[in-house]
Amino acid sequence: MIAFKVLLNGSAVCTSGVESGVALVLITRTANTAWQREKSLPSETKVSVAGTDSDTGEHVEWADCSLVPGDEVTIRVVQDAEISPVTARRQRDPSQERDHQERYVENMAAQFGWKLIKPSEQ
Repeated sequence: MIAFKVLLNGSAVCTSGVESGVALVLITRTANTAWQREKSLPSETKVSVAGTDSDTGEHVEWADCSLVPGDEVTIRVVQDAEISPVTARRQRDPSQERDHQERYVENMAAQFGWKLIKPSEQ
């Protein structure tokens, strides 16, 4: 199995991989978004190692690390490596997914100046 070995400043963070599904490594920077301002949250930069296990339908997480300027993240694509233990598992929640999708559509409509008419409003 192909896996991702993630290192932060030369030290191993984890090795992630799934037999069936999606494994990903994300480096994100969120700064001064409307959501952060509304919740009084600080800006953040982080590396997240997560994925989806198609066999169980679960969202899985291996690591979520804060980053600061000067940090170096290395991702090695490896074969047949020992996978690190998952630190969190969450079952899919279809109702939550629908809520996220509705909010996304509403936000996009607002950005384009469109008026949405929901079935309950007709």
